[in-house]
Amino acid sequence: MQTGAQPDDRRSASGYLVYLGDNLVSWSSTKQKVVSRSSAESKYRGLVLATAKIIWMHALLQELCVSPPAIPLLWYDNISAYHMAKNPVFHARTKHIKIDLHFIRDQVLQGKLQLQFVPTEE
Repeated sequence: MQTGAQPDDRRSASGYLVYLGDNLVSWSSTKQKVVSRSSAESKYRGLVLATAKIIWMHALLQELCVSPPAIPLLWYDNISAYHMAKNPVFHARTKHIKIDLHFIRDQVLQGKLQLQFVPTEE
């Protein structure tokens, strides 16, 4: 959904699907709690929600003594969000995003998550 697409409060919506192999095991679609100032920020907030769910599910599998087959792969469709998550340098353009949103960056740098860009059309 576009940034500020809800006419009543200008909040964006985020959604994700989580698969384990070919099986859908979790999904969510929710309105964001804050108004985003850009589409990149809105998409990044969606990545944060998906990342938190993936990391939680990974920990649950480990607690159940089930080894995940590989490092989780997170597909997304915003190139700006990709650069924010991959680049460890804090840019002036991203100062309005809360520090806790850089959770994704830490997960990528620690090798706990892989990011893969996919064009929206696909």
